[in-house]
Amino acid sequence: MRVPLALFCLFVSANALWAQTLALRAEVGLTRSSLHGGDFDWGARDAPVLGLQVRYWPWDHLGVEVGGLLHDKGSQVPDIFRMRLTYLEAPLLLRLRIGARDWALRPALAAGWAPARELSCALASAAPTLDNAVARLALRAGSCRTQRTDPWDFGTIIEAGVEVRALGRATELRVRKTTGVHNIASGYRNGFPFHNRAVTVLIATPLISTRPSN
Repeated sequence: MRVPLALFCLFVSANALWAQTLALRAEVGLTRSSLHGGDFDWGARDAPVLGLQVRYWPWDHLGVEVGGLLHDKGSQVPDIFRMRLTYLEAPLLLRLRIGARDWALRPALAAGWAPARELSCALASAAPTLDNAVARLALRAGSCRTQRTDPWDFGTIIEAGVEVRALGRATELRVRKTTGVHNIASGYRNGFPFHNRAVTVLIATPLISTRPSN
């Protein structure tokens, strides 16, 4: 009885070890973000994103991921309002792959958190001006950080995508929704809360992996 049990344990351990993968991946994409506050959507803006992620698969179907992402957020209403917030975001995700290891296309789901540190902020808003004696509105730069006390953000992430295996590499196409839960306007007197929201399309490819197919 002991010999079959020992062989079974050895088989399970070897299979789990074989499935383990540690990978460094690069990701690029495009994000559409907006600010929401006071039951009003302040308009969307588009921007590129760029980042790195470290991913660990203790099992073939379930893994964890931590990354660093330069993520531009904010809002804009043409000729009226523009706000650009640049964050260094550190997504922490639990990732699920569906299907067999040898599938050419594998659906994947992920969920987690997105703590972020604000790196810069730029603001412009419409102000009345005279142009040839005609009153017009013109965008003028203003301060983003006056009275603001919290140059950081925290959000939740849900994500869906597909993993494409070709030529021994696993490239991913993913769509991610990030919903801010922190009031980025903390400190403003008589103001209503503002929250970031973003939908991001990402392409990720491995740079270094303990197994080339991951």
